[in-house]
This record gives sequence, structure tokens and C-alpha cells, in this order.
Amino acid sequence: MAAHGHVMRGTDGTSHSMCLHFEGFPAILWDTLRWFGYQSPPLYAGREYLEHGVQRCNVRVVVPPPPVQPHWPQLEVSTYGHTLEDTWESAALQALTQFCRLHPFEVLLDPIGLFPARDRLDVDWLDRVNNMEVLVTSHPQVTLSTATRCMNALYRLVELQGRAMAVLARIAVDTQEHLNTTKKDLVEQSYQLIQRGIRISDMETRITELEEEVTDMEHDMVLLAEEKLEVEMELAVANAHLDEHHAELNAIHAQEQQGENDPMEEEEEEEDPEEIEGVSSMDFEGVQSPPRVGDAPSPVHSASSVGNLDDF
Repeated sequence: MAAHGHVMRGTDGTSHSMCLHFEGFPAILWDTLRWFGYQSPPLYAGREYLEHGVQRCNVRVVVPPPPVQPHWPQLEVSTYGHTLEDTWESAALQALTQFCRLHPFEVLLDPIGLFPARDRLDVDWLDRVNNMEVLVTSHPQVTLSTATRCMNALYRLVELQGRAMAVLARIAVDTQEHLNTTKKDLVEQSYQLIQRGIRISDMETRITELEEEVTDMEHDMVLLAEEKLEVEMELAVANAHLDEHHAELNAIHAQEQQGENDPMEEEEEEEDPEEIEGVSSMDFEGVQSPPRVGDAPSPVHSASSVGNLDDF
């Protein structure tokens, strides 16, 4: 442990001190214990730490029984405070009160016995207070000195605890302000959350409407697909009929063309004979041609006239 003045600080952060470097309850406790045979002053072990951002301190003190009275119970106190100073005072005060409670007969004629007890209705303490004139008569100077020292120690403890209370009050105010700000932010965030919830609800409603529209459109698309299929089938049937009609027209047209080509071939064959049964064109030079009937003889007449050449 590293020594720093009257306080020795260990590697684990624990501070050890006899607390005799200032006037207070540790000094009063040691004077009382020394009077009753204790050989060494108590050692106070304290540890400072932060709890939820607030400085805290825990002090523990153990006082074994004196060699002259080994059957006495040991004094053991563990208390909490704000700093080492106020917690040291509080621990010594509790140890002093505990000693007076455990040894009422020993402190009966000692001025320290008048020190206020934890229980204001303690019978032994009330008896000592009611008979304080005995102490005042027998030990006036010691009684007055002890009362003065205890009063000064109480004032010191109250002052230290007042400082701690002021710090804690400041922390409480800051915490309250932070809490109010947090509540305000929470209200604003809650309002924003409500607005977002409303927008989400509106969007869900709109999505539902769009889904219904999509469902209707899909239904319409199915109907249109069925109608398209029917139209395609009707179109296929119409195309088949149209192909049949075109085939019939092509056949009729082919027959008509064939019919027109056959008479023309016959006419060419009949109008261009150079010799018919050994009769040449020279034999007809002096013969008068027969009269024409009509403007243009028909192929029938032409054929008959060709057939009549046998008469010549």
C-alpha cells in the first residue's frame, strides 16, 4: 500500500486510516477505547466509487476486544456516505454508540455514557441521563470537555453531510431537468410515432385499395384473355372459310381461262390450213367468194365453212 499522509491507499483502491489526524468522532472513540484497555486505535477501511453516476463511499471498521477483556464482543460497523470524511465520522459515531450499548455498566460513571443512544427510549441511557448530576459533581471538567468535543464532532458531521446533501441536491436538480427534457422528447417522439402510425394506417388502406384494383384488373385480364381466345378461334374459322373460297375462285378462274384458251386454239388451227385435200390456194383465185353474213362470222360459221370445202 502506498502511504499518502495519514491515509494509506491500497492497490485495490481501498483507503486505510486511523483517522486521528483531525478532531472528530474517531478521536473521541479512540480516547474512550483506550480508557477501557484497548491497545491500538481502530483502522478504518474505506472505498470510494460511483453508483449511477453519483459518488459513494463505504467504510468498514472492526475493533477486536481488548487484551484485558477478551470476552467482550468485537465492534463491527459498515456504513455508507458521500466521501471518506463524512463516512469516517459516521462509522466512528456508530461504533461509539454500539460500545455504549454493549457495555452499559462500564459507561455508567463515564461522561461518554451521556452520548445520545440510537434508541431514545433505551432504559440504560435514560437512567444515565437522569443521574448526570453525579458525573457533573464528580467529574465536572471531563464531563464538560467530553460534551464539548461531542458537540463539535456533531457539528463537523452535520457540516460534511450538509455538503454531501448539497451535492446530491444539485445532482437531483440536474437529474430532474434531464428527466423533464427526456419526458418532453418522449412526448414529441410519441406524437411523431402517432403521426407515423396514422400515415402507416393510411398507407395500409391505400395498399388494400390498390390490391383490390389489381385483383379487379387481373380478373378483367382473364376475361379479356378468354375473349381474345374466342376471337382468335373465330378468326381461324373465318380464315379457313376464306381460304376455301379463294380456292373455289381460283378453280373457277382456271376453268374459265382453260375454256377461253381452247376455242382460240381451234380457230388458229382452222384458219391457217395451207392445203386441204390437195386443193391449193391457187385454185381459188378465179372463184368469187361467197357473200358475208353479218359483220363478223362466228367460230361456228367459220368451222362450217371450212367443212364445206369438201364440196369443191
